[in-house]
Amino acid sequence: MQSKGMKSGNLLKRRLPVFLAAVVLLVCASCGTQAKEDWDDLKIEYDRFLLAEVAQSMDNYLTIYGYLSDSLLELSEDPANSQLQEKLVGALEGIYAAKMYNSGMERQLFEAYSDNHQELCSVMQDASLSYLFSDGTDIPFFSMSPEQLEEVSRIYYALSYSFYRSNSASFASLIIDQEFETEEFQAALGKTKDWLSELNEFIQFDP
Repeated sequence: MQSKGMKSGNLLKRRLPVFLAAVVLLVCASCGTQAKEDWDDLKIEYDRFLLAEVAQSMDNYLTIYGYLSDSLLELSEDPANSQLQEKLVGALEGIYAAKMYNSGMERQLFEAYSDNHQELCSVMQDASLSYLFSDGTDIPFFSMSPEQLEEVSRIYYALSYSFYRSNSASFASLIIDQEFETEEFQAALGKTKDWLSELNEFIQFDP
């Protein structure tokens, strides 16, 4: 999971600015036939790039939330288990390193893909902060009761299902299909926002 996330982050960090620069150059070019064809070709490639990166991002959320749900459910059965704690710390450090390396780029990705849909971008910003813990000595899970760990595990499971693209009605699928103005999208976005709010009652997201 760590290497896959880092690889995706590196690719996004390299390619998104290149695509944006190319778009600017073509906008400034003449409106001749060749320029129009070049623009159309670049637009198709750019849209494909955005779609692939958004799909990868959805899958990363699914994987991370699913892992946290399983890990915290296991930890709830034995909260003082040092091996489980160390395993979780290692995973969280890897996630943090991969995500922070790509800091700011993911928001630009969703702004570009959704034509700057502010509510979606705000929810995705909260989602990106909902599992980032940089200090292994201050991970909030280790001070939770078994009942609290079970509850947080449940919320992470709900969030993982929200990012399950194989469900055509999921938040992730509606994002992929760019169904931003539909009632279905608003309902899925509202559910995801509610789950993040529930999670924030247990975990104070970093600003």
